[in-house]
Amino acid sequence: MTRTDSTKKKAKNIVLAILVLLVVLVVVLLVVYSRMNRIGMVPVAREDIAETFREEVPGEQEYSDVLLAEGEDFIVCLGYYGNGSAGKYAAFSKLPFVDFWVLDLMSTGSLTFAYPNGYMGLKDNVRAYPSLNIDQVERIVLRVDGQQEEIAVDPQDPFIVIAEGEFEGMTLYTEDG
Repeated sequence: MTRTDSTKKKAKNIVLAILVLLVVLVVVLLVVYSRMNRIGMVPVAREDIAETFREEVPGEQEYSDVLLAEGEDFIVCLGYYGNGSAGKYAAFSKLPFVDFWVLDLMSTGSLTFAYPNGYMGLKDNVRAYPSLNIDQVERIVLRVDGQQEEIAVDPQDPFIVIAEGEFEGMTLYTEDG
């Protein structure tokens, strides 16, 4: 009988320890979320990125459209107004182990008619080039890791090019070459 009481007491202590650990874990997660929220780094699901971009990176007017280009660990957004004469861009970084993303406030920028092209160095050997396509580029030749990739672009639309790997160059071609 003593042995059974001892076993029950151990089981009760184990359950109590597990409950305490769960409470501590929940408190830690709430503190981390609260701090992330305070600095504007609320994790969002992939399908909510365009809407979050519209809310967190507001433009001078409502965006006509938001383009998304996805890399391995980031998503680049380009929001533009009207006919594409101005806009803003930003990147969302993927959180480890989960499919949630946070806005990288250090990677935001504005594009205008005078400065229609942007550049973002997102991490080692990863670059993004958002463009309003004022020059009406219709073809891009991207050279990365010894490989050459040709990308067709609508000359009337803004675009985002992502280069992952050892960047060797990019050539933009208009209708005139």
